[in-house]
Amino acid sequence: MTDKKKESLLNMDTLNEGLSAGLIELSRFPGALEKLKIIPGHDQWAPGKKLKVLMAGYCGARNTGADVRVKELIDQWFHFLGPDNVEIGVTTLNTDLVKCYWGGAGEKTKVEKIDYIYHRDVLRLCSEYHMAVMVEGSCFKSKFANALTTMMTMAAGIMASQGKPCLAYGSEAGQMDRVLETFVRHYAKNAFIISRTENSHKVVQKLGLQGDVGTDTAWTFKPGPREWATQALKAAGWDGKKPVIGLAIIDPFVWPVRPDLLRFLGNKARGVKEGGDPMNVRQWYFFTDSAERRAAFRHYIEGIAGALEEFLKTHDAFPIVFGMEMLDDRPTREFVAACRGVKPPIFCSKDYDGYQMTSLLHLLRFLVSSRYHACVLSMTGGVPSAGVTMDERIANLMEERGHFQRLCIKTDEPEMKQRVAGLMSDLWDNGDEIREEILRKLPGYLKKMAYMAEVTKKLIRGWFPGIKLKADPKDWTGYIHPLYPELKNVLENYKKYADK
Repeated sequence: MTDKKKESLLNMDTLNEGLSAGLIELSRFPGALEKLKIIPGHDQWAPGKKLKVLMAGYCGARNTGADVRVKELIDQWFHFLGPDNVEIGVTTLNTDLVKCYWGGAGEKTKVEKIDYIYHRDVLRLCSEYHMAVMVEGSCFKSKFANALTTMMTMAAGIMASQGKPCLAYGSEAGQMDRVLETFVRHYAKNAFIISRTENSHKVVQKLGLQGDVGTDTAWTFKPGPREWATQALKAAGWDGKKPVIGLAIIDPFVWPVRPDLLRFLGNKARGVKEGGDPMNVRQWYFFTDSAERRAAFRHYIEGIAGALEEFLKTHDAFPIVFGMEMLDDRPTREFVAACRGVKPPIFCSKDYDGYQMTSLLHLLRFLVSSRYHACVLSMTGGVPSAGVTMDERIANLMEERGHFQRLCIKTDEPEMKQRVAGLMSDLWDNGDEIREEILRKLPGYLKKMAYMAEVTKKLIRGWFPGIKLKADPKDWTGYIHPLYPELKNVLENYKKYADK
C-alpha cells in the first residue's frame, strides 16, 4: 500500500532527521553540553572500567517481539562477556511495562526511560555510555516509522562523534525513503551491522555499511508455565480437548507512522485527549489513513475471517486471536467482529506479557500470522506456521525455512479467503511434516546467535584494548546462555542440522 507524498524540507520526518543531525554534530562537544546542562554528564571508557553498554530500541510499548528479543539479547551479552565486566542499560518508553523482564531482585540491567520525542534522551544516554547497540528488529526501514530508524541512527551518529563504537545486533534492513537513506548512509557509516537475514545484509552492503549476517535473538526466549496457558484457554471457553489454532492479526495498512505537528496542535486546541483520535499513536505521531487503506484492511480481515469460517465447518478446532503489540488491539477486535459463527477470544499484549503470549503460542496446533515474532516464538515450540506478510520479515523467515512458496502470502492478496483457507488446510493436514522441518532449522538459528556473540566479542576486544572479558568457550554452544529444558532437548536431538 503506497500513497503519493512529497519528500520535501516541509516533511515532518525530514525535519526530524534534520534535528537529529544537528544534535549529532553538537554531541562532538560533550564537555560544553554538560556545562550548559543539556546533558548531566559524559563518560569515556578507560582500562579498569566496566564497559557500559546502551541497548537502544523500542522496548516498553508492549510490542512482544521487541521486548523479548532484547531480553534474550541482554541475557546473552551478560553470559558471553561476563556479568561482572559490563553494565548494561536498556531504553524503554514505559518502565512499568518492562518490569516483567527487568527490575526484579538482583536484576543487573538498568532501565533507562526515554520519551517518544526522544532526541535529548538519546543525546544524554549516548554521552553517558561507552558503546551503543541498535537492538530494534526493524532497524533500517521506512515501513513502520522513519522516526524509529532515525532514533537508531542518531545513537550510531552520536557514538561516532564521541569516538565510541556502535553496532546493530540481529536487525532487519529494507526500503527507506530517499532522505532517510542518505541520513543512514552518513551517520551509521562507522557502525557494524549484524543483520538477521542474508537479504537484509545485502541491503546493508548496498548502503555502503560494514557488517555480517546473524539472526534474530528471540530464539532462546523461555515461555511461561504451560499450566497458566491451559487455564487461560479454559477460562476463554476451551474444552481442554479440541486442537487450538491461532491467528496473529494486525492492521497492515496504517503504516508508516509519521509525526504531524499541525494535527497534534489541532487536537490540543480542540481538547482531544490521548486516545480520542484513533489515528493518534502517541504525542505527535499518527498512523497513515485513507479510504483506500481502510478498504484494504476490510479485505484482509474479512478474507481471513471467511477462511476461518470455512475451515471450522469441517475441522473441530478452537481458534484464538493474538495481538502481539498493544497497537493490535483495534485490528484484533475488528477481526473478531468480522467472524461469523464463532467469536474467537483475543489475547493481546496490552494485557499479557511475552512469557504468557509465548506459552499460549506453544499450545497451538498451527498458527497463521502477520506478526514476525509470533512465528519465531511459536517455532521454538515446534508449531507449524504460515505467514500473511506485509513486508520482507516473515517472507525472509519463510524463505530460510524453505516454506516461502508454500506457506507465505501477502496481506494484499486478491484471493485472501481462498489462499488462507489453503494455508490452514496444509498446516492441519501436513503439520507433522512441517513441524519436523521447523525443528531441524532451530539449531541453525541458535548457532547463528552464538556466531553473533563470537563476532561481537572480537569487535569489543579491538575497540577497547586491554578490556577484561569472560574467557572464550570451547564450543559454540558456550556463547549462548543456558537454554530451558524443552529447547535444550531440541538442540540435542537436532544438533546435526545446525550447519544446514
